[in-house]
Amino acid sequence: MKPLFDNIAPVLRASFVVGLLSQGNLASAEPPDSSPAAPPAEPPASAPDSAAPKAAPSNGSSPFSLGRGVASQRGRSPYSSATNLDHPPSVYIVPMEGEMGLDISKEVYEKVLVDLKAAKPDIVIFRMRSSDGTLKSGWLDGKREEDRKKGRLSPGQLASGLQDYADLAGDLHRRLEGIPCVMYVEDAVGAASMLALAWPCMFVAPQGRIGGLEIMGAIQGAGDEQVHAKFEAAKVSMVLGILELGGRPAALGESLVLPDRKLSVQFEGRTPKWRPDAEGRWIIVDSSDKLTAQFDASLAEDTGLADGIAEGLDDVVALLGYPQWQKVGNGEKIFQDYNAAWRAKWNESMEMMEKFQEEAGPEDLAARKQILEKMLQYFKRYPSLAKFWKMRGLDEKEIKVLLEELDRRMRSIRQERQQGSGSSGGSGKMGSGRGPGAPR
Repeated sequence: MKPLFDNIAPVLRASFVVGLLSQGNLASAEPPDSSPAAPPAEPPASAPDSAAPKAAPSNGSSPFSLGRGVASQRGRSPYSSATNLDHPPSVYIVPMEGEMGLDISKEVYEKVLVDLKAAKPDIVIFRMRSSDGTLKSGWLDGKREEDRKKGRLSPGQLASGLQDYADLAGDLHRRLEGIPCVMYVEDAVGAASMLALAWPCMFVAPQGRIGGLEIMGAIQGAGDEQVHAKFEAAKVSMVLGILELGGRPAALGESLVLPDRKLSVQFEGRTPKWRPDAEGRWIIVDSSDKLTAQFDASLAEDTGLADGIAEGLDDVVALLGYPQWQKVGNGEKIFQDYNAAWRAKWNESMEMMEKFQEEAGPEDLAARKQILEKMLQYFKRYPSLAKFWKMRGLDEKEIKVLLEELDRRMRSIRQERQQGSGSSGGSGKMGSGRGPGAPR
């Protein structure tokens, strides 16, 4: 018998059927891992009579940072000497945990910002914990196997991912203008390191890392040498634009992205001066032409990239000059609830699409249509879920095309039955092509 959707264009089947199987098969596919290494234990927010936090600047004096020495820095300083608060500060925690573009997305922060504005905090602390610095990071995960093997991503796809991150960083800066903000990095590997460096005031956990942007340097544009050069320039420019929000210099950004760039630092007084070479008098960060710059907590503090090392939020606030503080708002709960919801629907959607791929006859067309209609509802309600499926070849546009094909086949079957032809229209699974990320 003739397969039900044998006439569907190969490109549609390629981008839909096996594109869904980018991890091997539907049954074994799993949602993206959002469980990075466990951070240091976090004490509760200080009560007025709590003991003083343990951490202190490693040099025994007020910490310095690159960002505060840059004239173009954005936002207000969160230090007690600058805010002139006469009370323990109210602090709002904004989580940045999980996968960039999926868990760390503009959709969840729309909800968080509503709550943040209502809480009216004195200080905002972004808590970064994201490690996706491999070729399995969010926006690279579902690409075609041949492109992944060559470390290539189309310029349009790359620009789209980077633009999302740039828009998110810029929007947060704009909407939080006037509120002192701090970045606390428990881990920032891969695309997350761009966001971590987009704020001038930054502290790092003892085991924290910043780097992993070699994923960007490893991705090459297709075409001749001239096209490749333009692609690389555009790629680096977009990364530098994000880092510029935090007052980070071009030499730093280029060394984080491009393996052939070097980086060193020397100090004029207590002001770090970053150099695009290995000639810095004091600290050589990157003297290799094969590796990108990477920072652990000690190096980040020693070079002035970070304001200091902190063992938790209490230490962060103490290093800002406040012995006590009060946590306000529900940012952490909003963030966790939103991402837990779409991840739960991910499991359900995988089961639905596995069912959709089973052998079926004409009598099952209505059930298949219901599956696709439900997927559309999920896409509209959970943008992160829609984005994750799009990486695997299925988006709202293609679902609508499939629905149109289903309707066409159902009409055809009804007409054949009315004419008494006896033709049932066949049965079968949805296509057989290979899609993005399909196993070879």
